[in-house]
Amino acid sequence: MKHTKKLLALLLALALGLALLVPVGAVGAEPSAGLQAATSQWWEGLPGFVQSILRWLFFGWIWMKPITPPIQPLNPETVANNLMRAIETKDIDLFTEQLCLNIMQNVTDFPVQISMIFDVLDEEIIEVKWKKAGGYQESRGGGKSLKQTILHIDYTTSMGKYRLGGVLEYYNSFQPEEMGIRAILLTEYDPPYVPFVDLRATNGVGEWHD
Repeated sequence: MKHTKKLLALLLALALGLALLVPVGAVGAEPSAGLQAATSQWWEGLPGFVQSILRWLFFGWIWMKPITPPIQPLNPETVANNLMRAIETKDIDLFTEQLCLNIMQNVTDFPVQISMIFDVLDEEIIEVKWKKAGGYQESRGGGKSLKQTILHIDYTTSMGKYRLGGVLEYYNSFQPEEMGIRAILLTEYDPPYVPFVDLRATNGVGEWHD
């Protein structure tokens, strides 16, 4: 199949060269008048419908060939800011947009857990700050690559201090829909770190997943 595609591409390139009356030769080389004349004569000798088919084959192949845009990694700062804004405004939809597909498809009560985060932090917020704290990345065969980072969003409120910790998959070269928060945990800031909410994907939290 691989060699067949190469042969087809070569034939289509030759067809274009003939269609435009430009002989195939070395780059920068001046084609001989004899070769140009022979090429032109050969092309003009083809029936009109054959010329049209060859032209449409080439240009159709060019325009219909799928172009895959490069995958843009998520910006951890943007995700952290979106989470903080969602909590401040109690915007479940904005919070949900930061989650990976696995959570949205496999965790049935994730809206309830998001609401619990809002309820715990429904206090006067004195200070909030965030940082990245380590991460995980791995590459495997076939160009597959995963990159994750840990987010810490620390809240100081009128009632205490809390940490919202998340595992953000900010790059996935083969399943871009799985980019996003793969786990999020709301705990007290100080030991014993009592968890209020523990929301996570079924797999791929700080490890490889397909």
